[in-house]
Amino acid sequence: VMPKIDGLTVLKTLKEDEHFAETPVVILTNLTSKEAIEKAHEFKNTNYLIKVDNSLNDLTQKVQEILS
Repeated sequence: VMPKIDGLTVLKTLKEDEHFAETPVVILTNLTSKEAIEKAHEFKNTNYLIKVDNSLNDLTQKVQEILS
């Protein structure tokens, strides 16, 4: 949990900034609601990974694949 601001608001702010609009973003969360996933995927270059569905090794591999 992030204090004062949620991750989707941070994502929206980043993607609205021309300097960061094309930057790949990985959201690592335990939020599994369809609404949260759909909101995140509205932005380009955004990947949504659910922590409880993946081991640490799986998460590390997926992040490396996304950023390469």
